[in-house]
Amino acid sequence: MLNTIARTDSPLACALVLACSLATVGCGTFEEGGPPVGRVVGSGETGLVAGEDGLSRRIAMEVLAREGTAADAAVAYFFMAAVSYPSRVSLASGGLCLSYEEAENQTRLLDFRNRPAATQGAGLPIPGAVRGMSALQAVQGNLAWHDLLVPAERAARFGVQVSPALASDLAHASGILLGDTEARRLFASPAGDMPGVGDTLVQFELSDMLSGIRTRGASDFYRGQTARSIMEAAHEAGRVITPEEFGAYAVAWSDPATFAFERGLIASDLAVEVPDGTIDAGASTLTALALLGDAGSLDRDAERYHLLAEVALRLTVARGFGGTANLMESYSAARATDPAALPGSPVQLDESPYATGVVTADRMGNAVACVFTLNGLFGDGSVLPGTGIVVPASSGTDETLLPVIVVNDVLRSVVLAGTATGGSASPVLMAQVLTDVLDDGLSLDDAVGRPRVHHRGLPHVVFAEGEVGEALAERGHVVEGVSEIGRVLAIHCPDGLRNAPDSCMAVTDPRVPD
Repeated sequence: MLNTIARTDSPLACALVLACSLATVGCGTFEEGGPPVGRVVGSGETGLVAGEDGLSRRIAMEVLAREGTAADAAVAYFFMAAVSYPSRVSLASGGLCLSYEEAENQTRLLDFRNRPAATQGAGLPIPGAVRGMSALQAVQGNLAWHDLLVPAERAARFGVQVSPALASDLAHASGILLGDTEARRLFASPAGDMPGVGDTLVQFELSDMLSGIRTRGASDFYRGQTARSIMEAAHEAGRVITPEEFGAYAVAWSDPATFAFERGLIASDLAVEVPDGTIDAGASTLTALALLGDAGSLDRDAERYHLLAEVALRLTVARGFGGTANLMESYSAARATDPAALPGSPVQLDESPYATGVVTADRMGNAVACVFTLNGLFGDGSVLPGTGIVVPASSGTDETLLPVIVVNDVLRSVVLAGTATGGSASPVLMAQVLTDVLDDGLSLDDAVGRPRVHHRGLPHVVFAEGEVGEALAERGHVVEGVSEIGRVLAIHCPDGLRNAPDSCMAVTDPRVPD
């Protein structure tokens, strides 16, 4: 059965609404909604959700309202986003989650990154997200697995309205999508036009995949009828993957790395928890926090952005020679650093910024922060025939995946949970938000909305949003203005999630098209 794009005023769109009302399973009206992006997107009464896709946020909030846990909400968000935000989320995504369990006062890292197939080149990366969401929900979920997938399955079958964020990504990636037969059939009109905001995207084949996962469990995706469909589709597309290695995929649970945040406006100690040292973004974030702390409090924005650029540069040095000693010795508040004065040579960090995430918190005090990636916008630009599944790129890196949870050890409560995406920029972006909120007392929405800067090592250029580039140039930086440097999603509870949920705010980055 073909997937279809329908304009909102077309006969097909009207037929879909009628079919929806007559379906025995019932369905809702799947429209982009919710409060303005970049502001509060949930209340502490039932829980909170921050995420780039408005429809997926709404579904996750409904899960929380039905007494689902933060894990339930994150799972529901993922599957809906695989339908309504396929430019950055797919059933073939990989990723990481940090999950805080209030009863145990413990944060754990769930690693479900995609694994390379044994056969390189035409091999299909072995996807981890479906298994990852199953593992998360099995350990910390409260609602039935079936209930979490029903909205996504129905939305794929009856259609979702294209959001501004998806429309922007479709326009940006139109060239590569039109070059793949299945992607063109799924996303483009017969004339080759990409859908715009408000158009309806129907994905029958993806609905069938979701139906199998819903009724037979996540294991069906790896070993059952759904797995066989994926194997057949991969063979048809000329991609090599064996049932044995596909079925053997397993997630990994581990302890996160922890940074003791003892400065700023918070009287009690905070534990900043990030992915462990095997994932570079976590280690780089902790290094950035230490370097920012060594520089002391900065009153002037101009000097702060200069420092952030200098810290970003030094992180590329640390990636190159594997050490952090003496990184700030050459720092001057008045001028840009000559790379020759650094303890090692910067390396060029070209890593895909096209990931996304979700952050959830429930009324019981649990929190989850997940990042999902296809290693590129719409992955490698192709769709597995007959499945509706966007294929991840195999050449990208997942070392920049960055979920973060901050716990007040005295209160035994989460005070901040978030994700940062933007490739190599993500560690400094997260460090900037953490210091702005926890050190300087900025509100979360102000901290997330502030201009950003980034240095990716080579060439020796600082990328800057807004008007901060002028002050950087005065300090000798070579500056290139850009419209966007990464995206941050976060929840902040100044008085603790468990103790004072009414103090919480959930924020989605205002850089997301709305």
